[in-house]
Amino acid sequence: MLSGIPQGLVLGQSLCLAYISDLPGSFRSRVCLFAVNTIVYLTLKSHASAQSLQEDLQNLELWENEWTMEFNSDKCEVLGIHRKKKPVIFPYTLHNTTHRITENAKYIGVTISSDLNWSSHINTITNKAKTV
Repeated sequence: MLSGIPQGLVLGQSLCLAYISDLPGSFRSRVCLFAVNTIVYLTLKSHASAQSLQEDLQNLELWENEWTMEFNSDKCEVLGIHRKKKPVIFPYTLHNTTHRITENAKYIGVTISSDLNWSSHINTITNKAKTV
């Protein structure tokens, strides 16, 4: 953002959500907004649907330019949730940065794995509890 809200402000998350509330209506993919976290996702059935998701990422860049806001592409990851032996793989990019594919991603404190197994999340939580 060219201007912003001081981090830790009580109303900060609500003001951020109000500012980006029109974002989900700009895409064919689904968009999930929670506080300052955003997920763009789509069920992939073919290479064409993967291309559609990439087009939505390009639309995200247009939205950023319109609203003078920029998502941090360094924090972006690709998590494919599937049970297929040969899932659809596509090089998704934002700001000319290809996102890394990960087997586990953390979202609002929950570790989500590509096979939807809870082991990674449970291990993270128990290791964190051991250090306290």
